[in-house]
Amino acid sequence: MHDVSRKPCGRAASICKCLIFLAALSLASCGGGGSGSGSGSGGSQGVASLSASTATLSAQAVTSEGGGAVLADPVNFSISGISGSYYYELSYIGTAIGATGVAINGQSSVDKNSGNSTLGATPALAYAIGGTINGSWSGPSLGINSLSLLNAAVLGAGVYHDSITLRVCMDAGCTQQIAGSPLTIPVTYTVTGSAVPDAQVTVNPDTQVEFPSTQTAPADGSIIVQGSSLPPTGAYVFTGASKSGLIAGTTFTSTLAPSDGVTASGNINFSLTAPATAGVGIHTVDFPIDVCFDTSCNIAAQGSPWTANITYIVDPVAGHDFTQQTLALSVSGMVWDAQTDMLYAITHGYSQLDPNMLVEIDPTAGTVVNAVTLDGGVGQIEPGTLAISSDDQYLYVAVSDAARTTDHIDRVRTNDLGLDLAISLPAYTLTSAIASAPGAPHTLAVLTGGSAPQLAIYDDATVRSATLSGQNGQSLLAFTWGADATSIYVDFGGSSDSVAEAAVTSSGLQLSHTYSSSSLASIAIPNDEMNFVNGLIMWDSGETFDPSSFTLSTPFNVDTSPTPSSSFDAALGRAYFVSTDQPSNGTSQVTSIEGFNLTTRAALWIARFSGQNPLAELTRWGSGGLAFDDNNGGTDSLVLISGSFIAQ
Repeated sequence: MHDVSRKPCGRAASICKCLIFLAALSLASCGGGGSGSGSGSGGSQGVASLSASTATLSAQAVTSEGGGAVLADPVNFSISGISGSYYYELSYIGTAIGATGVAINGQSSVDKNSGNSTLGATPALAYAIGGTINGSWSGPSLGINSLSLLNAAVLGAGVYHDSITLRVCMDAGCTQQIAGSPLTIPVTYTVTGSAVPDAQVTVNPDTQVEFPSTQTAPADGSIIVQGSSLPPTGAYVFTGASKSGLIAGTTFTSTLAPSDGVTASGNINFSLTAPATAGVGIHTVDFPIDVCFDTSCNIAAQGSPWTANITYIVDPVAGHDFTQQTLALSVSGMVWDAQTDMLYAITHGYSQLDPNMLVEIDPTAGTVVNAVTLDGGVGQIEPGTLAISSDDQYLYVAVSDAARTTDHIDRVRTNDLGLDLAISLPAYTLTSAIASAPGAPHTLAVLTGGSAPQLAIYDDATVRSATLSGQNGQSLLAFTWGADATSIYVDFGGSSDSVAEAAVTSSGLQLSHTYSSSSLASIAIPNDEMNFVNGLIMWDSGETFDPSSFTLSTPFNVDTSPTPSSSFDAALGRAYFVSTDQPSNGTSQVTSIEGFNLTTRAALWIARFSGQNPLAELTRWGSGGLAFDDNNGGTDSLVLISGSFIAQ
């Protein structure tokens, strides 16, 4: 401090003395002869200087004991030289100090630092660390009340080096620090025990992305990674190579937690080969994900490694991958004739085009070639009752009388749609399903509905005497022929479901085996169409059953709301289902057709359409065609598509 009392200089000297004080000390006021009460000046002697009671701090903890070390009154700060009022800012780096681990002058840290300096530029799952405490202080002493270090189990074994820094200033903006400020005290925290931090890391590895086949840009997506009770040093995220060859690259981005200091989340962002290059289909992409607490990945998080499972759907696009044509028909039954290369369908009475008729359709041209009325157009064609004989020579259709109280069945030739035979049914009988026998074009199974459904076998117009009805309170809901004309399988429903086999003899039907079990009841076999394909029974719902071993087989993973319609191609080894489903990149459900491997049940591709209510009747035609009835905006239509992906 300058001794100005030996240099009396009058008024000019007084001004000079004030300038010297400001330049040398930045403390005293010019007014009042050096004894004023300005901020930070409590007297006229000495220079304000900051010091601490200790130069370093250290603590120890064991992971198995739980909790963290707490240091009570670990350090005192003091100002020598000039007492007065000051502003202070206490900050710390929190690799071991807790989120609210420092208490000073009755305050705890509430502000988190925005970054995590311990991680640098390494992509990691981490949160903001450290904190600051601001306040005012009337010297000469200021003590840290307590220093709480993190739970040892959260950190894991190791030696952690932190620091506490105190700045003392003349002004709130801290542009004028006193001597000795800033003052930094290193903190060493030694943790022994388990090397693996007690952190919870969760990875949601299963995700689905979907893009059109026309997209030439890479397909992007992400996988969420979350962590709680993380050490401040974070958790490093590593991704490995994919065997599929469809990964163009991966990056990791971390989102800092707001203020809790224990949780963080991030995204593994992946880029896939462009859909136009990958091709139409459902591709499976996987790669390993490691989450570790060190850059060498010697200390892995619990559950690590994970495997990312990405379902990469490339949708076929109309006009690019397939042709699509639409007819204003509302159909209630449809079959394909391989000999004539024609589709045959029966229409509802409310169909816009050719209502209540049997129509012949050229699916390649997308035109109705012929349409005929049955029974003179007086009766009503029964929905779902169109069948084709195994030799493709005949079509069978159930038609009611004018009062719609009694049905008969018309047999129509496919070559000219001329009536070949009329099969009479008992009075007051309505038909729910018919099917021509394999290898026996003149033999027909007829299921009549009503309160007591009954299944009967007809040879031309002659019925065999032995019929099959419900049993044990169960109704006969559906049926399918077996491999040939000697067996039929039926679905009984009621209080529980069961599947039965009936022998087809010269006298009719004889129940031979009934299969019922808790497993059948648990899947609640719906009242939908049964199909016998390659020795297995398959329902529209995707459920499958092996009658030779009385066991449920692997089902097809299809959306059953609403119940879909199916079509099976044993020669191609393919199964097809149409239902509604919401695309992964869509906002609402749409009509969707999905192709499967008939043997493995693996999904092969999925195609999307603008309708939202498929009305069933999915039918395979030609080498690569599918037809189905759809409702779009309240209007029914027959949709015809053809493309190479259908048979791939």
